[in-house]
Amino acid sequence: MNFDNFTIKSQEVVQEAISLVQGKGQQIIEPEHILKGVMNKGENVTNYIFQKLGINTQQVTTVLN
Repeated sequence: MNFDNFTIKSQEVVQEAISLVQGKGQQIIEPEHILKGVMNKGENVTNYIFQKLGINTQQVTTVLN
């Protein structure tokens, strides 16, 4: 997988996920880390999507933390 082929926003999300993993002393990036990265970097988009789906963003954030 070539990281350079990702969009800038995608690269930022992956970098955020890596930071989350390293901050918790973990070694593997799980889908939860990517979701948390997306929520951190694309907050407006995820809030809009979650609102349309009837999902409580605060609850998702609490579970991910």
